[in-house]
Amino acid sequence: MAITRRLIRAVLLSVFLCLVFYVCTILWLSYGDCNALPKRLYHNTVLREQDFMGQDVRFKVRIAGTTLLPSGHLGGFTTVRASDCVEVTVEEGDEGSPSQAVDEMEKRIRGGVRIVERVPIRDQDGELVGELVALVKEGPKAEIISLKKGARKLFVIESKSLAHALAYEKLIQNGYRLDPHGYVIGEGK
Repeated sequence: MAITRRLIRAVLLSVFLCLVFYVCTILWLSYGDCNALPKRLYHNTVLREQDFMGQDVRFKVRIAGTTLLPSGHLGGFTTVRASDCVEVTVEEGDEGSPSQAVDEMEKRIRGGVRIVERVPIRDQDGELVGELVALVKEGPKAEIISLKKGARKLFVIESKSLAHALAYEKLIQNGYRLDPHGYVIGEGK
């Protein structure tokens, strides 16, 4: 009887350790490239900084593709994940015409809770070429919308973190490229 109890205990302990190992492996594979996550968790939980983003955060492309928009036009999307595991999605949608793009932008702005900034986009000569709006929506969710003057494509950056959305927009505003590991490198001036 004592041998059976020891055997059952050993089997249960082995199963428990295997389960712990399995869960740890899944977590490591899912969050292995999130090396800045502990710093973000510290700032979120201990210091109560809900929209914290460290200076050393990098963005890595996870997936990109095309999608059919509700308007019936094709749109492109890219999802990147910051090195602290916050995802940012970039969408570019063809709205059909410049006036429809303006209408869609205004509709998105009206759906926001708070406008963080609304600024003109200017070229190197200072000419007005478009508009950029950063806003917070319910969820909480941050959205940055930009529209070039006379264009029919709307460019939208979404994230649960306003800091990450703004940082990614700043990173790619002058163009970007990917390094060999899939990280986004800005082509800033």
